[in-house]
Amino acid sequence: MNILIMGLGQAVSHCPAKPTYAIRIWSNFDDSLFRGMFPLRGSANYKSVREYTFDAVSDQEKRLLTPEIARQIITDFGEGRSECGELLVHCSKGESRSPAVAIALNEIFSLGEDMEKLKNVYSEANWRVYETILKEAEKLGLKK
Repeated sequence: MNILIMGLGQAVSHCPAKPTYAIRIWSNFDDSLFRGMFPLRGSANYKSVREYTFDAVSDQEKRLLTPEIARQIITDFGEGRSECGELLVHCSKGESRSPAVAIALNEIFSLGEDMEKLKNVYSEANWRVYETILKEAEKLGLKK
């Protein structure tokens, strides 16, 4: 499965050529202001579009990735990926949260992308998000 990691600007202009599973990650700030204003480009190739809200860093008004959200990302992807040849994951900039989610799903579901290459290209990924998803996958019996 091809993995595409993008920021919001790239994602809204992307038109998938293959059946695609899309994960949209909003921050609490984005969610309250922008969700609904930036739809993905209309395409029959979007087989599933899932949206989640969590932040990359913590402060009193922000919500970090919880084990519950991580579990939902894993189960949603496990159920919806079968007919897809591409995974698109985007957050605001495509540098922290979306790479972490994509790399974790690649590892859990053996999607075929080179893990070391992904980790090198996206060295600024949010590794706490990555670890949280892997821990939940382990609890679900998907990762040892």
